Amino acid sequence: YRHYSTRSDARAWIRSHTIQTDPTDFDSYSIPYEYNSVMGYDTISTSNDGKTPVLVNKGHVLVNNLTAIGGGHGATFNDWKAINIRYNCGDNCQPKMPCLNKGFQQSRDCSRCACPIFCTGQLCEEAVNVINLSQMGEESVTMKYHNPDTSEHQEVRDFTEFDKVLT
Repeated sequence: YRHYSTRSDARAWIRSHTIQTDPTDFDSYSIPYEYNSVMGYDTISTSNDGKTPVLVNKGHVLVNNLTAIGGGHGATFNDWKAINIRYNCGDNCQPKMPCLNKGFQQSRDCSRCACPIFCTGQLCEEAVNVINLSQMGEESVTMKYHNPDTSEHQEVRDFTEFDKVLT
């Protein structure tokens, strides 16, 4: 089941006026673009034949372009962060937590920060399972990561941004 605007008969019923769209109306909340966000389409979701990619990676290092874009199953850390910022979920939390490493204050437990998968601790102050690829001479690998806090397994393909997470 697809978004109605991507149906094959949609253009018979609606017209897209992208020229009427103000790109400044969308606030990204200083969160970087994420290929696996649930808010994005996968590469073939709007394809006529269901095989030919419509969305393609613009040269960023990824292992498998077809599964990396829109290949997520469920909300990512950055999806939850954007939702929390957009809907002011942590506004009732006092005192404000000084979350580190791009973490954000949990609205259900104001005494803790929600942390990216490579950090843990009350303030996201501890690095866990971090591989420094620049020291290994590699730009991209595929690895399965087990997050002990949530018991989730995630497949990580693009490490080009993770060196920045811990700075």
